[in-house]
Amino acid sequence: MNTAMRAVCAGGLAFLALAGCDSLNNYAGFFALQSDGAGQDRVVAGSLESVAQSTQATLTQLGFAATRSQKGDAIYLASKTATGATFTLVLTQVDEKDGKKTKVHLEWQGAKDDSTGFHILGQVEANTRR
Repeated sequence: MNTAMRAVCAGGLAFLALAGCDSLNNYAGFFALQSDGAGQDRVVAGSLESVAQSTQATLTQLGFAATRSQKGDAIYLASKTATGATFTLVLTQVDEKDGKKTKVHLEWQGAKDDSTGFHILGQVEANTRR
């Protein structure tokens, strides 16, 4: 009976994970990010400037050279992967009731590298928590 119950629970968790249940995202640090449906946006705590500095340091830590530019109220961090895929992280300020937050949007130019993108966004979010 105990083994059957464990199998049912494991199956249910697997189903919810495959179905994209947002409530499961809160249990794994890598997925504990506010995200858009496509997984290309994150909202992290902190001012635009502090998140920009942290994000640029994260990219450097991951081995990416990043070029910073600013257009209006947005900060752009352009870089490319080892395979040559180019991407830009667009950071914009979001003012909310519970404090300043920054939206981090990942834009790919040409071919996407989703696994690298999720890794970068996960590290950006983890490093802004410190």
